[in-house]
Amino acid sequence: MVIAKTDQAHRSLATQFMQHSISRVYEAFVWGLIKRTVGVVELAIGRDTKERKKFSARTTRAKPSVTEYSVTGRLGGACTWVRLLPRSGRTHQIQVHLSAIHHPVLGDPTYGGRKVKKLEGVAIPRVMLHARALGFTQPTTGKRVEFAAPLPCEMEAVLEALSAEG
Repeated sequence: MVIAKTDQAHRSLATQFMQHSISRVYEAFVWGLIKRTVGVVELAIGRDTKERKKFSARTTRAKPSVTEYSVTGRLGGACTWVRLLPRSGRTHQIQVHLSAIHHPVLGDPTYGGRKVKKLEGVAIPRVMLHARALGFTQPTTGKRVEFAAPLPCEMEAVLEALSAEG
């Protein structure tokens, strides 16, 4: 959903989303230790044929989707902190891609089951996925703008707790 103050701004932002020219950077804490320090997940996804609320590769209307990742760190003995760059904008893309490579986002029962709610004695209070940065061309000025946000306090707390474990 795009929210803008004017119709012109709305059209500009909608076009940027369609052209995939909006840059997005996410961070997540995922289940397990990802072996490769960088990688790309290319998996066509769509609404799951058996569970309508989920998205997966098990679909009749798959759309191409690509997510690049890099490992930021390994926390404790069973968690990886990753930086994610979605190159397409599919619904639940990041969660589906990470689950497909057997590293679901901590705290996400939809794509990771119950096992991702607690790790090494640390309770996971919410989905450990964060939109770190967003960049786009400002519709009125035509200048590129970037916005960044630090990790939320719940993720900071999990980071500290898991770092103390390892």
